[in-house]
Amino acid sequence: MHFPPIAPPPSPSQPIQPTPSHTKPKPFSDDWFKPFVSFRPVLDATDGQTSDGLPYLCGSGFIVHESGFVLTNRRNMNRFVKYMVRLSDGREVLGILWRHSLVFDVAFIRLTGNRHDWPVVSIADMNTVKPCDRVLAVGNPRLGLHNGLSEGVVTFANIKGTEVSNIRADDPALHNLNYTHHTAQVANTDVGSALVTTDGDVIGLNMINVDLGYTIAYQMRYFAGLIMQLPTFHGVRPAFGAIAYWLTAELRDELRNKSNIPSNQIPDGPGIVIWHLIDYDNYQMFGLERYDIITAINGHDVREIDDLYRAVDQYMESREISLTIAGKTTKDIVDPLPTGPSTSEPFTFV
Repeated sequence: MHFPPIAPPPSPSQPIQPTPSHTKPKPFSDDWFKPFVSFRPVLDATDGQTSDGLPYLCGSGFIVHESGFVLTNRRNMNRFVKYMVRLSDGREVLGILWRHSLVFDVAFIRLTGNRHDWPVVSIADMNTVKPCDRVLAVGNPRLGLHNGLSEGVVTFANIKGTEVSNIRADDPALHNLNYTHHTAQVANTDVGSALVTTDGDVIGLNMINVDLGYTIAYQMRYFAGLIMQLPTFHGVRPAFGAIAYWLTAELRDELRNKSNIPSNQIPDGPGIVIWHLIDYDNYQMFGLERYDIITAINGHDVREIDDLYRAVDQYMESREISLTIAGKTTKDIVDPLPTGPSTSEPFTFV
């Protein structure tokens, strides 16, 4: 099963609901703090035994699904895959890296065990948030300091990625999202902390510190669909090895402005752009290159990004796929997928 793209935001008539149907605890009470966690890596020695390495803090996160899925910032992972997750009451639970995204800088840790009644955060409808609203960042900035709160105000409730200089310029998906800009203090070591309203509802995941004490947060509405699907994933699996975007008119113009792409390789019609090479060795073997534009798969013209998803699912079984690249020859690939773990979701929407 592929790792689906971050879901589009719901319409105003479809506000986000908390994941479970539990009664919401009183904001900022002991019960309310339960979903907010910190974690540190488990250091494995070469003999396979757990090391007594320094219990330094990796970062903050919060439980978003009652089956024990923790959402955090990918930069907190520090290339580890196992973590000791500290709960608000001081208990520690082993957590396993479940999924992470190189583009969106988010990651999910799954708490081990067969428990399906973990306390989860309540997620707010972003349509109720406006400039000057009071907000708080809830995190664990360093070892020994837990459930920290810092207060600020929303400066921009919905700022476009194209207007934020710190958003990477080479990722169209990031440009097309809306972000929340606020003044609640977030330490550089505490990206992955939650942005909450005074009613105790989570509205964002703190991701970037910018100048003058401002912070940019991902809006939780983009993760609503993905959170509901988390239990259907079965850990990290091999990926096809790319981040791809649907060829929109805006993206077509951007590619035409790049001097290293011949004009005959940018079609006027539909296409799927290979934007990033997640697994370069995999792509070198397949003969694909960055900015290749797929116009047909297995002899059929592409009509939507899902055509590539479906083809990859079939490729997992048949080990064969035929890709027609604009301005180039058709590539008939008959090779097994790599057996190592993937480092990101295979594809994302623009």
